[in-house]
Amino acid sequence: MKKRITCIVLILTLLMTMLTGCGDEGRFSGMKKSEIITEYENLESAYNDLTEQLVQTQNSLDALSKDGTVNEAITTIGDGTGRFTFNSTDSKIIFPNSFVYPNAQPIVPDGSITITSGVTVSPSSTWISRINGSALELEQSTNKISGTIKVNSITEQLPVDQLLTDVLQPWFDSVSYSGVTYTDIFVGTTSFGKQAETPIMIDSENAYLICGMVGLGTYSVTYVFVYRGDVDSTKNELVKSIINTISINGNTLLIQN
Repeated sequence: MKKRITCIVLILTLLMTMLTGCGDEGRFSGMKKSEIITEYENLESAYNDLTEQLVQTQNSLDALSKDGTVNEAITTIGDGTGRFTFNSTDSKIIFPNSFVYPNAQPIVPDGSITITSGVTVSPSSTWISRINGSALELEQSTNKISGTIKVNSITEQLPVDQLLTDVLQPWFDSVSYSGVTYTDIFVGTTSFGKQAETPIMIDSENAYLICGMVGLGTYSVTYVFVYRGDVDSTKNELVKSIINTISINGNTLLIQN
């Protein structure tokens, strides 16, 4: 939108410059008649070119509503050929008529994303998500939170205490982070995994890490979320909310803290 408006301003400026020049008597003093005719023809040609550009730009602007969204699906190109062009918004083509299967009825979305068969997540609309293999990558741009939920298959489900002593604690010891807070990950009233959270450093700046892992049946789910800055209860609650939507074979995870 801004680009189109800038184009019109430039065109109008050039037109005003030309018209002002034509009214300047001193401009043609001392010129021969043939030179004046040549100058006129050059100005006329430039005027026609700019007029064509103005028409084309106006056609594009006519396809936009006042808030910058497309309200016409098709307009003419404006090159004099009468050819039509589809309009788009956010790189999505706009059709003049609905493209829908006959007698199809809308389905109310449940907001869930299937990472792999048997494992789903239901992020709110504020999360930007992308499937990458058996992982769901997430970003909460407003609060600058990023995270990944990864699904794998397992043949052995470790006891939760062993998961803590043999996996999580040694991992944090290896990166020299102390003061880690551990929390149970429940399915119903039974703990099947552990979550860890702690302040960390990213690029020499304060940040906060929330990660966890759970095994249930033949699936393991690990997740890592991070945001820059000091610990923030609001951001922690956003992460907890999305973790509490993870479902494994119909069993929903629960973080209680």
